[in-house]
Amino acid sequence: MIAVTNGASPKVIMVVEDDSLLRESLSLMLEGFGYRVVDAENAEEAIRLAVRSVNPVDLVFADVDIPGTLDGNGLAAWFTRYAPHVPVILTSGKVSAAPSGRCFLAKPVDDMELHRRIDELLGPWGGAPYR
Repeated sequence: MIAVTNGASPKVIMVVEDDSLLRESLSLMLEGFGYRVVDAENAEEAIRLAVRSVNPVDLVFADVDIPGTLDGNGLAAWFTRYAPHVPVILTSGKVSAAPSGRCFLAKPVDDMELHRRIDELLGPWGGAPYR
């Protein structure tokens, strides 16, 4: 699929998920929508990638329940503090884990709902139009 980006480079989505199969599945789905994807297994790796990346991250999609010293909420707080222009969407299989005041999608994540939510946060030229 060719990304529709109004002449600009495709937006970069960071997927932070400790389940490697789910992380790969989400990455392939988002690439199919026309986004560039950077993935990380935990918050610490995500922060390292965000700080060192040549291509800036446009949006983070992170599981709330990731191992390490920071969970998804901690990662969202880090982005709020150090990169407030980068929206964060959190996800979890436990709806009770939904943080107040943050964008949240319950697992299993519907691909069209995720695409719509990304469009809302990045604008209509964030990736290929959903159908």
